[in-house]
Amino acid sequence: MTVAVIDTNLLLSALMNPSGLPQRVLLAWADQRRYTLATCAFQLAELRDVTRRPSVARYFRPAQAGRMINQLRALALMAPEPLPRVDISSDPFDNFLLGCAAATAAQYVVSGDKADVLSIKRYGTARIVSVHTFADIIGCE
Repeated sequence: MTVAVIDTNLLLSALMNPSGLPQRVLLAWADQRRYTLATCAFQLAELRDVTRRPSVARYFRPAQAGRMINQLRALALMAPEPLPRVDISSDPFDNFLLGCAAATAAQYVVSGDKADVLSIKRYGTARIVSVHTFADIIGCE
């Protein structure tokens, strides 16, 4: 089965726009099991922290964010800790995504971060792709 790490920015986008493509990609994982979503403790903590910021939290109910975090914790493939140390991205806060991909042997890192993550294109066995490209790969409409 395909393993993918989904960037936190896309998880947030799924919360903010329940009819958008990032949400449909998440549903392809949670409801249809079209791929295995990989995550790590650092990402879950980041998601929890960001969803509590007033500038972000105004777009959804707190229970929605909590439900997503709990679902990720319960159903996603959790990367073993500690993650491999990676220092490739121009944004050091994105390197954990690549470490998570390496630790879980993910085939894809899916991001909306054009300036940093998407510009890397490949890390180890993982292709770094946009959410649109990944949606096409998994047959998500």
